[in-house]
Amino acid sequence: MANELVGLFTAAMRTEFMTSMELLAPEADISPFTKTVPSTGRIEHYPWMYPVPGLAEWKGHRRFGQIGEITYKVPNIQYDSSFEIHLRDVEDDQTGGFLQKSKELAQYAKNLPYHLVLRHLKAGKDNDCFDGTKFFANSHTIGTGDNLLAGT
Repeated sequence: MANELVGLFTAAMRTEFMTSMELLAPEADISPFTKTVPSTGRIEHYPWMYPVPGLAEWKGHRRFGQIGEITYKVPNIQYDSSFEIHLRDVEDDQTGGFLQKSKELAQYAKNLPYHLVLRHLKAGKDNDCFDGTKFFANSHTIGTGDNLLAGT
């Protein structure tokens, strides 16, 4: 009997969580600052290629530029949260208050990307970007100049 009640309660908590995740809106729209990329791996490797060479006036010969590459790794981090409820309290729950905790947890989960983006933007002067310089810097080593090989 107790195992059946625990199973039913767990299913109800999961249903409430999943329903809330679909219905609740996040605190703010972060799409102007982020790009969603489908991911199936534990770590995604992005080869950030240097920009193509700029255009220049034709002078009778080609000037070849290099397209270099920097490897940028983005781990897929897993998050979890758990709480414990005594069986007696579940049996005595008269207001459905424990199901509200699933809704609260869904709201936290929905807002996690928003909080992570704000944390990274705040640390932009200290955190490294894909090219090894600080995220907010005037000295990025990639994407400046015309990227032509010297002496050509």
